[in-house]
Amino acid sequence: MARTASYIVASYQRPHIVGYCLDALAASRIPCDWDLEIVVCVPKGDPGRDAIELAAARAIDRRILVRIVSAEGTDVGSQFEHARQCARGELIMLCGDDDFQSPEKAYFAIRAHEDGAVMSGFDRFLFVDAATGAMALWRGPAYCAGGTMSFRADLLERAGGWSPCRIGNDGQIRRRIQALGYDMDIDTVLLPVGVGRHTVYLQHGANLSSPRPFPAKGDSIKHGSFEITGVGHWRDVQFSPAVAAALEATCIR
Repeated sequence: MARTASYIVASYQRPHIVGYCLDALAASRIPCDWDLEIVVCVPKGDPGRDAIELAAARAIDRRILVRIVSAEGTDVGSQFEHARQCARGELIMLCGDDDFQSPEKAYFAIRAHEDGAVMSGFDRFLFVDAATGAMALWRGPAYCAGGTMSFRADLLERAGGWSPCRIGNDGQIRRRIQALGYDMDIDTVLLPVGVGRHTVYLQHGANLSSPRPFPAKGDSIKHGSFEITGVGHWRDVQFSPAVAAALEATCIR
């Protein structure tokens, strides 16, 4: 019997983006002995629901199970927690509605899970400003946040899942799993992903969220524990087809 991995998606009332996010997830590549499901949580009355339903239909055509659920709360913690409770997978992969994942993201997360990873995530992530097409590379000392993270479902259950919160949802879960006796600094696995010339790995997904204070090309600034480096325009990077189509459709330039 096939094992199941679940993408859980929190929708933040951005109908112009969420459909492209789901199209990118529907293009995911996974091991042949695994199934993939996508659980999208939308607040009640979310204007993006029509776009979500259209994208869900396209994903279902590719034989991927998509379920749309509704949460009472509009904060990210409430949405992730409701989606987690509805998900059936033994591996939970986070995604925001502005995260464009590459087809390989799920594959590497599943392989890390099979190797015993408690948590896995990117150590770098590319952000794109929808208004200008400018890119910024965020690089963290251990892992980046939000839509890069994957967790064992049984540990999320034991940790009690998410509490209502706007930000810091990954740090909240990390601390709760640590309290169960897991050393996250040792058990964390960084997925081999990156962007163009900044890494030897594959070109991968991006985050599209605007407005966002991007540095100029070549500049580097610190944002908390993350380093942000300006890396030019998104057209300078060879993205996967699903991600490129999403950027083409949603960026002004």
